[in-house]
Amino acid sequence: MKKHLMFILAAAMLICSCERLFESKKERLDRMVGAHWDKWKSEGKDTTMCFVDFTEVIPVEWDTMVYLDFDPYYDNEKKGVGSYMNDRYWKENESSRGYPEESLHFWKDGKLVYDIFLLMASDDERGVLFNTRSKFIVRPSSDAKFRLKKVGKYYKIRDQYEDE
Repeated sequence: MKKHLMFILAAAMLICSCERLFESKKERLDRMVGAHWDKWKSEGKDTTMCFVDFTEVIPVEWDTMVYLDFDPYYDNEKKGVGSYMNDRYWKENESSRGYPEESLHFWKDGKLVYDIFLLMASDDERGVLFNTRSKFIVRPSSDAKFRLKKVGKYYKIRDQYEDE
């Protein structure tokens, strides 16, 4: 009986610890940003002035971050989105010739090392939302800080250089 109980307990612990192995990049981003918010708040800092530094929440080494919110009705060529996709993104990611609708791309030495597609499932009731007027943001890792605000179960992220 003890062996069966120990086996069940060990199996339950293994299953619980493996849950993170199966999370999507978006779910990982949601969890990491949520943990950052909770830490900020627990330290007694002003939550109206919370900032998240993407170098602290993205699990790979990178030097450039690109936020892209592709909109077919937006003048993408004028804002650099078209040249970015043609000259950089598709050269590294030829299997995906479509435009990701809303995504983050992380680069290291000119190579795409990590990307996150930000679209949420319709039944998702929590997570990170980019709340910015910008459709295309490029930041070096030394300047990848964004304002963070919690609204209900959502974490709204806005470019630190953009007014409310």
